[in-house]
Amino acid sequence: MYNSSKYRAELIGSERIHNYIFGGHGVVTLQSDVSNEHHTYKFEAPEDRKQGDDLMFIHTLADNNLWLYVGMYRNGCFKLTKKSKFSKDTATIKGLAYIFKMMLNDGYRDDRMHLMHEGVCSRCGRPLTNPASIELGIGPTCAKSI
Repeated sequence: MYNSSKYRAELIGSERIHNYIFGGHGVVTLQSDVSNEHHTYKFEAPEDRKQGDDLMFIHTLADNNLWLYVGMYRNGCFKLTKKSKFSKDTATIKGLAYIFKMMLNDGYRDDRMHLMHEGVCSRCGRPLTNPASIELGIGPTCAKSI
């Protein structure tokens, strides 16, 4: 089983994954027990996002600790754009496709793969420290505003 730090929590279930990713500032890591490979993704909503709009810009953390643009998600679909740094056959994109399958198909899960949030509030991006907030992936102030 994947060992997480005290500020991370595993996201299980399509609703929980969806709520975290679409909070507007979610950061997740997809970890494989088989290959020990992992990919970290940041999902960011535009500041002027309208209520009900699901537009998200997606970045991945590169080996040199830089965030690279991956693509965008809108209207239930992921899209590579002209500014995308990856092609559809890369492990980064395959990992992202796996996350979307887990989010859109409740119960779709391989026990050898783990999706962890990285200990930041999905709505504001601030670090989570309270155990209940860590479990939920959202801080108490942001949870009250939902």
